[in-house]
Amino acid sequence: MINIVGLKSDQLGKILLNVGLEANHVHLAEREDRWTSKYHSHNNYEFCYVVRGRGLYCLNGKKYNVEPGDIFVAKPGQKHYEACDQSDPYELIFLTITIWKKNKRIGLNKLFKLPARLHIVPEKKVNNIFLGILDEILLGNTGYTVKIGNYLADLIIEIYRFLYVKTGKDSSVGILNKDYKKCFAEKICKYIQNNYNKEIGLKDISDDSHLSPQYLSTFFKKQTGYSPMEYLAKIRIDTAKDMLKDSKEKISSIALNVGYDSSHYFHRIFKKVAGITPAQYREKSLSIRRSENL
Repeated sequence: MINIVGLKSDQLGKILLNVGLEANHVHLAEREDRWTSKYHSHNNYEFCYVVRGRGLYCLNGKKYNVEPGDIFVAKPGQKHYEACDQSDPYELIFLTITIWKKNKRIGLNKLFKLPARLHIVPEKKVNNIFLGILDEILLGNTGYTVKIGNYLADLIIEIYRFLYVKTGKDSSVGILNKDYKKCFAEKICKYIQNNYNKEIGLKDISDDSHLSPQYLSTFFKKQTGYSPMEYLAKIRIDTAKDMLKDSKEKISSIALNVGYDSSHYFHRIFKKVAGITPAQYREKSLSIRRSENL
């Protein structure tokens, strides 16, 4: 039996003390709606939660490719729009909220810093929070506004817990959670994996992640052991190796297929990464295959 006496507020409890959370507007954009909007802004904070599907979210001129589980936060006055992928239209839940303290509106930055985009892992709890708010609106049972306020507090707590690490007995604002860093690094990896065969550079990767090239390089190196360009080269060369082993395609064509316009440059990078030339790698692979078939 657990017996708890004299509960004390932790850091987040103190932050949320006497803070009121009010839902101003809740909207579900279903897949059938093929939801697309024009640039607009709100007087309050808006959370956009991606339930399923894909599309584009643009905030203050920065474009994000959305994925299920993403949460986008638009501050008051920030212009934004959404555009769905017609082949895989998304389903979105929009939640506009006001935060009160001592009968005055306050900003989320008074509680803690929030990125424009985050993806909580695992997102099941957050998914249930957004769907729970939607259910309360649709059902309108007695006390539904109180329930929605509780859901909003849950949402803020889950975001806080995910973003910031726990140190000792309290959460320390300003120290990013390892899970969040890992998730963000994985998104950068995914962008590179999906675009390795295109003409991309550090600026393209930093633009997609909305980090400065210098910060991106330092952050990504710490998380993966590779610089962004080293990781790009690794993905390209690993793909080229598979093509050299499994096809009779010309090496110059393979170079183009993995994103290198110059065969000479491809040879140089391949030898730097693999230790041998593409032709030597192909011959070595063929020799191994012949010996296996003997």
